[in-house]
Amino acid sequence: MKHIFLLIGFLTAQNLSAQFVLNLGKNVYYKATVELEDGTMKNGYVLNFDDKKAYYFDISQYEQLFASPEHNNNLTKEYYTFRENEKAKDEKIKMTDIKKITLEEPNSITGEIEIKGYEKRKIAKPTKDLEIDLWEKEVLLPVMYKNSKLTIYQDTEIKCMNKSVSSCYASGYNYYFLPKGAEYAVKPFEITPTTIFSIKTIGPKIYAGLEYMGKDCPLYLEHLASRKSNYSENYSSFASDEYTKAYKAGMDEYKADLKKAKKSMSKEDFKKYEIDKKFEQLQQQNEQFYNAMFNEEVMDYINSCE
Repeated sequence: MKHIFLLIGFLTAQNLSAQFVLNLGKNVYYKATVELEDGTMKNGYVLNFDDKKAYYFDISQYEQLFASPEHNNNLTKEYYTFRENEKAKDEKIKMTDIKKITLEEPNSITGEIEIKGYEKRKIAKPTKDLEIDLWEKEVLLPVMYKNSKLTIYQDTEIKCMNKSVSSCYASGYNYYFLPKGAEYAVKPFEITPTTIFSIKTIGPKIYAGLEYMGKDCPLYLEHLASRKSNYSENYSSFASDEYTKAYKAGMDEYKADLKKAKKSMSKEDFKKYEIDKKFEQLQQQNEQFYNAMFNEEVMDYINSCE
């Protein structure tokens, strides 16, 4: 698990190919396999999740979904747009009919194609009152890791300030943990615009989420209880300080490396090198965040539960 992001951050990567994408006017469709709840497998192309025509907004869910990363990342739509080939007509497949989507899409930094598996799940999030909010609205979650006891879903939001790859940064980390046989994948940690009003609840909310994750594993709950003091109201301050130190050290190293490389490379070679280093830096940042927040708890859960 130490190098989980390097090993399984992406399920598969391969070079860009004309086979994986359909460009139809302004719409981009990515090669995909859609597995339906009835077992049917549909091979073809799915409209880019971020495409305006793929966007769906249910006003009745506005209050529930306001500022949620799942909604903002278009993982909660009522339907997804599919077509078998370039000449086929669009088909709207309802979320209720979808079991999973395997999608070939370009990495936002490197442009290389990643094969990502999205599974439909219900999710659970701790509230500011430390109760567990069970979402009945289903969400498509990208698989990060699976074993016989636990599935981890992860969706990192990447934003860029301009066209330069060096301006890109991770703006949000979203992790979900689904024990074997559980109905809801729990999300212990979330930062949204409203979090600023309840910053002291971050530690207790993480504890509540982990407690829900382990509700059917008494030995893990016993171990977790011994660490409860780690998730106090001071958790956010401590975690922020530690992560900021690690982030700054990584960024200083990243910038120094680029500065040195720029002096010895051609413009074309440096551009490629800069892309590779930014991807490496973001992966390292991901790993640091995951290890600091969840690695110990995940390893304990896997080792403690049947």
